Amino acid sequence: MAERRDYIALDWVAGEIGETLEQAGQALAAFRDNPEDLTRLRFCLTHLHQVSGTLKMVEFSDAALLAEEAERLAQNLLAGKLGKTYIEDALTTLASVIQQLPAYLDGMRRKRRLLPAALIPLLNDLRAVRSQPLISETPLFTPALPAAVSGTATSTLPEAELLDVARKLRQMYQIALLGLLKGEDERSQLNYLAKVFARMARLAEGQPSQPLWRIAIAICEGLLNRSISRRPALNILLRQLDGPLRELTEQGSAALASPAPERLLRNLLFYVAASTADSRYIAEIKRDYALGDALPGAVDIDSDIVETPRLQPALAAIRQRLADAATQLDSISTPQQVMQVVGGLKPSVDASALLGLATTSGALQQLLLHLARLAQT
Repeated sequence: MAERRDYIALDWVAGEIGETLEQAGQALAAFRDNPEDLTRLRFCLTHLHQVSGTLKMVEFSDAALLAEEAERLAQNLLAGKLGKTYIEDALTTLASVIQQLPAYLDGMRRKRRLLPAALIPLLNDLRAVRSQPLISETPLFTPALPAAVSGTATSTLPEAELLDVARKLRQMYQIALLGLLKGEDERSQLNYLAKVFARMARLAEGQPSQPLWRIAIAICEGLLNRSISRRPALNILLRQLDGPLRELTEQGSAALASPAPERLLRNLLFYVAASTADSRYIAEIKRDYALGDALPGAVDIDSDIVETPRLQPALAAIRQRLADAATQLDSISTPQQVMQVVGGLKPSVDASALLGLATTSGALQQLLLHLARLAQT
């Protein structure tokens, strides 16, 4: 899977990319000042498309993926496909990408290495505001998730009392989260959220749902000690915790016996893994889910990346997904099954791109296009 990069080609186009991104940033700023002027947003989109195409041409697939996702978000903004709740997050994220991409490219040119994990937060933000699966769901992030198990619907509280406690906790959560999102006394709101999650963890003691609340406590701890940044994607993940709380108010102890959605667990775990803190809950979660080895470190692109120990779990996960897809293709009989294979392979395309495997990522992308056309015939 090893691939080498043409840094001379990147040197040739780096200046052009920097100038184009500067123009994109100016157009975006003008649009933020006057949201009625869609022409400015079209200019920004055109510039992002140019950057994406240039990066694909020189086969810097990780940076190209970031530019491509920014382009898609700009397209969604222009088409009016984003809800009002996400428009400000979308504009902020686009501005961050435009500002940080030149620095990322400059770092690669100087150090001759990439840090795939450095792009995941930005990519997560770009996808979250479009309600798309996050990059932390790809094989690039490999936490040690235990097998999902079902529990018995038991609680230390009588059912009626549990439902009453659940309603109060959900109300406290909603008030605190709203205040946090509005920027109202953030520290107090985070402490209230942590209290809700701690109470939920005690209610779910010994139940399959408990891990979610312990991870949520670690997230609050990281936000409080500023080792975790409150980003658009994380805001959306915090909103998603309302789902399990709502289920508790409706189902009582049966909800405590249901495992949390794996996607939500994985995505929250990513932000714990990225934290540099060694505080109580973060340290516990890092240990329990082996997060120290879950993210790839810096990759020396001029060497055989297969020999880089921190990448082996990600590469193994990509190979396993490809093997699973091959097995599925042997027995598919309906267009729906074909599209299931496509959906299962898409995360491997993204992971390969972030690892700098432009040829592998491109080949997989062509396979997905072929399968998608096959499903339509």
